[in-house]
Amino acid sequence: MDGKFTANKNFKMIWLVAFLLVIISGLLLFSCFKEIFTGGHIFNGHHYDFIAFYSAANLSLHGHISQIYDQSALSQLQLQYVNHPVGAAGYMPFMNPPLFALLISPLALISITSARILWLFTSLILLVVTVYTITKPLPKWQRLASVAVLIGTFPMFQALVEGQPSILILFSGLLAYLFARQKQLMWCGIFLTPLFIKPQIAIFGLLIMKQWRVLAGMLASALAVSIAALPVTGIKIYGTYLKYLIESIGGHFLGAGATVPTVWKGSIGNMASINGFFVALLGQNRVTLVNLLTLLVVIIGLSLFVLAFRKVKFGLTHKNEVLMLTASIILALLINPHFYAQDVILIYLILPLLFIYSLKNRFTILLLVAAICNLLYLDDKIHLHLFTLLAFGLCMVIFIKFSRLHPIKI
Repeated sequence: MDGKFTANKNFKMIWLVAFLLVIISGLLLFSCFKEIFTGGHIFNGHHYDFIAFYSAANLSLHGHISQIYDQSALSQLQLQYVNHPVGAAGYMPFMNPPLFALLISPLALISITSARILWLFTSLILLVVTVYTITKPLPKWQRLASVAVLIGTFPMFQALVEGQPSILILFSGLLAYLFARQKQLMWCGIFLTPLFIKPQIAIFGLLIMKQWRVLAGMLASALAVSIAALPVTGIKIYGTYLKYLIESIGGHFLGAGATVPTVWKGSIGNMASINGFFVALLGQNRVTLVNLLTLLVVIIGLSLFVLAFRKVKFGLTHKNEVLMLTASIILALLINPHFYAQDVILIYLILPLLFIYSLKNRFTILLLVAAICNLLYLDDKIHLHLFTLLAFGLCMVIFIKFSRLHPIKI
């Protein structure tokens, strides 16, 4: 009798959490649409990232792709869209590869308002397809509740309201997972090619997954598309981009404008990364101490990863393999020095992995992941970095618990 009462109580508690998360999801989506569609201008809030993408698209469409990393060109162009400076540097920089600017150049065929709306609804379609596919193993009502929860977490709100391509990367990551399930690793790598939109995640994530065929597929696909685009982009722009990328990432370890001039300026303390946690704790001007502590934690994380999974190969057959992939995704994201809230949605990719690991608690796991993602709202307001601490803590639990386990067949 006690067992039945406890089970009934747990059932009610789980659905209460689900209900609250659905309410939060609805409020965040309403806030997103309100900001974009009211106020007399499509950029009437504090979210201007899409301006950078549209500016790069505009320059690429009109034969000026060589200027997509030029501050003066971007600043002048963006003042036509918003009649005041935006961003920490007075403009929104384009920090993605030149190929991405070329691929989105058709957006500049229409006005920035129309392009923003088109991008929003395209992202929503990809989002719904992605979360509906991820939640396929769940029963009907749990699946519907899960879709409602996942489309409106705080990181998803950020991705939608900023107009970031994070949802596109999430969608491609899901396709890669589906091909990995079929053991078609080359196709898995090909569909991971969009990770190069944010290259600091791409290579490192696959290196710690220890799967060279996937890495080869991704690199070959990216190289083939880049070569095909050379008649339009030219080769010089890639050198410019590489220099800009190195200087921008380097700026994260030089105070991002707080102590010395840097190419990229911004608030590192707003990031969900390991370095973001220490900046929020110690201040952005404590550059040396922040860098030392970040390096120490990264070394500890990587060392425990290698120790725990030194004998585990890439795969989706054993529990150890699934947990290695889960830990590698989380660790790759946390080490990324430019890990803003919108990219936290990539953590959704651990859900199908954890669904393999646990057959009985899938709905509970999904709600827990969504709740942890929503902690970023508190982190955004008071910089507690609860998400960062819990995500890194989860990695530590996985490393310690499975460091000496032999593969266990599921």
